[in-house]
Amino acid sequence: MSSRDEYQLNDICHITRTPGTGEGAHKLFSDLLKERLRDYLVSHPNGREDTTRIKISGDEARMTCNSSFILMSFALLDLGDDVLVAKGNHTIAVVKGKENYNTLQKSSGDVFQEINKLNSKKKIKVNDGVINLELFLGGDCKFILLMMGLKGATLYYACVRCKIHRNDHWKMDLNFDYYHYSDLRRTLKEMNELAQKKI
Repeated sequence: MSSRDEYQLNDICHITRTPGTGEGAHKLFSDLLKERLRDYLVSHPNGREDTTRIKISGDEARMTCNSSFILMSFALLDLGDDVLVAKGNHTIAVVKGKENYNTLQKSSGDVFQEINKLNSKKKIKVNDGVINLELFLGGDCKFILLMMGLKGATLYYACVRCKIHRNDHWKMDLNFDYYHYSDLRRTLKEMNELAQKKI
């Protein structure tokens, strides 16, 4: 490949190295989202009128017994069955390393800032119009727990939504309302406070 071809590739695709010590790369989430939304509007001309739902996901992929990667992706939930297949999921970042809070915080901080900025605006400009957005967090149990600042699925209080002890999850004799009692629900305020604590 000549250096001229390399420059042409760089003009087409803007890939940035992730911060931190882990090897990785990411693309600007807003640019990727705009590309997918342009395609979406071609097949869904009324897409501007509705709120477009976006799912952000993450997962660890083991490549060998000694190496693994964290993959972050997004999908347009309004595409139906395409969300469940590879063509409906679009990679935002790939980081070499174990799926843990420190790796995600250091290597994917820029990605999360961009996602949070879009989530607070709740809209994005595409072509000559604005599309309303609603973002969702997805992934396996481990990834969601990490995102919410919880340690792992084997803890005593590992549920993202409530503070039920793990030994009480199986109890069927309790009334359904018991699990929705306000003292047992997790709140965003509480989650933020827990995330700020030093371990």
